[in-house]
Formats: sequence, C-alpha cells, structure tokens
Amino acid sequence: IFNLLHQLFLSDESVEGARMGTLWEWYFRSTLDHWSVLLGMVFAINYPITILWFKKIEVRSIRRQWMGKMAVAFVMLYALRTWVKGPLTYSKTQYNETNPYFGFIPLVTYIFLRNLTPTMRSYSMELLHEIGKTTLETYLMQHHIWLSSNSKTVLTFIPGWPRINLALVTCVYVLLSRKMHNLTLLLRTIILPDDREACIRSSVAMLVTIAGFYCTAFVVDEMDMTSLMSVGAVSIVCGTLLYQSVMDSTWATYRKAVKAAKRKLEADLGDSDDHITTTSDSEVTEDKETTISRFCPPLIGAMVVLVLGLTWNGFATTGARSIGPLPSTCDAFVNNGSWIPFDGCNEASRGMAYRENQVSSYGMCLPHGNSHIWAWEKQASHTHCRFGHRDETQVKKVLNKRRVIFIGDSMTRN
Repeated sequence: IFNLLHQLFLSDESVEGARMGTLWEWYFRSTLDHWSVLLGMVFAINYPITILWFKKIEVRSIRRQWMGKMAVAFVMLYALRTWVKGPLTYSKTQYNETNPYFGFIPLVTYIFLRNLTPTMRSYSMELLHEIGKTTLETYLMQHHIWLSSNSKTVLTFIPGWPRINLALVTCVYVLLSRKMHNLTLLLRTIILPDDREACIRSSVAMLVTIAGFYCTAFVVDEMDMTSLMSVGAVSIVCGTLLYQSVMDSTWATYRKAVKAAKRKLEADLGDSDDHITTTSDSEVTEDKETTISRFCPPLIGAMVVLVLGLTWNGFATTGARSIGPLPSTCDAFVNNGSWIPFDGCNEASRGMAYRENQVSSYGMCLPHGNSHIWAWEKQASHTHCRFGHRDETQVKKVLNKRRVIFIGDSMTRN
C-alpha cells in the first residue's frame, strides 16, 4: 500500500541522506513508530479508567492498597525485564523491526511507577508539561525545519558558529511547532465540529480535496512541469478555488451564527434601543460584506504564496538546497584549499577553521588537533560546489570497478 501511494513521487535512486532512495527512507521512518498513534489513542481512552482505579484502590487499607499496586508493578517490571533481555539486545536492524510492537513497554512501566503514590503525582515539571503538548508537532516538523538533506544535516543560519546556529534553529523549530499546535486546535473545531452531520460532511470534503490535489500533483509531474513557477501557479489557482468553495459552503452558516450571537448578547443586555441600533447596523454591514470580504483574503493569500515562492526560488538558485552530486563546473575549484591544523571531528574546531581560514568543508576526519587536514575554501553559493568528507562506504561505492592511479606523494604535506 505504501509503494502504491508514494512510488509516483518517491524513487529508489540514491541521494544524499537517503542512500537506499527516498522511497525506502520515508517507508522506514513512517513504519518505525507506525503503531504509536494507535497506542496513544488506547492510552488516552483508558486514562480515565486508570485514574478511577487509583482512586478506588487508595481508599482501601495500606496493606491491600500496596498489594494491588505491587501486583500490577510486578507484571510491568517482568515485561520490562523481558524487553531488556530480548528486543533491546538485538542489532539495530532487528530492533527497528520490533520497536513498533514493544517500544511502549518501558514507557508504560515508567508512567505507572512514576505515578504510584499521591505524593509522587503531586509533583510535576511545567517545562515537560508544555513540551508534552506539542510532541506530535515537534515530531512532524523536525524533518521540515530542524533538519535538511533527508535529516542528515542541520539547517544553517549562521555558518561557522555551529552551537549558536543550533540554538537559533532550535528556537525557531520550537516556536513554529507550538504555533502549529495552536492552529491544529483551532482548525479542529472548524473542520471537525461536534455536530455529527457537519463532521461527516467536512471529512468527506477533506478526502475529496486531498484526492484532487494528489491527482493534480500527479498530472503536473507527468507533464514535467515541476518548476517553481508552475508549482506556484498551480498552488495559487487551487488555493483560490479551495478558499472559494469553503466560503460558499460556510458563509450562510457563519452569518446565521453571527446573528444568533448578537441576538443572545442583546437579550442578555435587555436594552431595546441598543437592539434596534445593532440590528440596523448589522443589516448595513451585511450589505457591504459581499465583494471585499470574499475577494481580499484569496488575493492576499496569492500575494503571500508569490512572495514565499520567489524567496524559495532565491534560496534554490543560490545554494540553499539539499546536497546533491557536484556539477562538472566544480572541477575549477577542487584544488582551492589548504592544509590546516584542526580537529575535523569536532564541530567547534570546524567552526573556528571556518572563521579564521574561510574553509567550509574538509577532506577527512582525524581526531587530533595538531593534524594538518585538507580543507576546501568557501565557494560562492551559486556554484553549488559543496566539497565534503566521504566515508569509507561512499568511497568504495563510487570507486567500485574503477582503476585508481596515485601520482606523486603527499606525505610531506601530511
């Protein structure tokens, strides 16, 4: 099913950050915790029952209270011991296959033991409480904001200062995740209201909309029109149509809700004069709310999409893109560098080398501060020449079935 839905847009071609292809990379990441949502729902459903169980058992005698708690704790600790002796000792590949099914055992055990007594439950950390509110958003946004190159490199705002850059990116990442959390709560009440009929109607509309955008993306990809200009044009047109459809289907309901709210407010105030004035004002406002209120938002949205598209186009054409194969024009810069003493395995040392020697990448990773390591000078971003360290596996793959001849001796420079 995963291949059927995604093979049209993902491939098995090896790229930076996804050596086995983007299709496998997304499959691996989506299946690693693919039961976590279901287990979270089960936990949420049983949470009130668990609270009630704690309340009932804690009104009993101390002896019976601890007998019941220790019985449950014994079962959980035994399951934890089995997990520690079993899946936790597996190799990385084997453990990844078992994690969706057994990864919840240490979590549930910790939660139960940490809340074992009323005193323990009375202490909590507000920081963890706030972080827990946005765990879903931080999980989803990490690959879009915090990481780049298929989660293999960190987004860079301040080159040469890795720790300050990481702190800045983390702040942006957390703030945007919290903003998305608030938007999710707001959109949930709008798109999935408590009214059952309206909720079903909205769900069907969402499915149809997603299918429509999916088909549009497939057509654009098949027509080889995936340039930024064409994608921006399609986004503006489809977004305008979607906005207008939502407005047409909800405008009458919205006006009725506003009228009902005003009547309720007027009834609470009990002022007949204000009632007459407010009603007349609302009627005048309704007559003026047709053209401007309907067409200004999509125009503003189109302008925002256009600005974001031009900004993204500037990033893409000046080097702010994922690392890929070097173009042939990089031959002119391959020898632009020098041998400098720094620790290629340490971020702080690499940042200092960037600031003092204007080198952006290195040829090897030797954990010795006094070793002379070849480092390439910083190239203009528009060249897309990002030279970098290649590990043993990458070198073997590139040089497979090739004949390599070494000319000269660089031992004097080492």
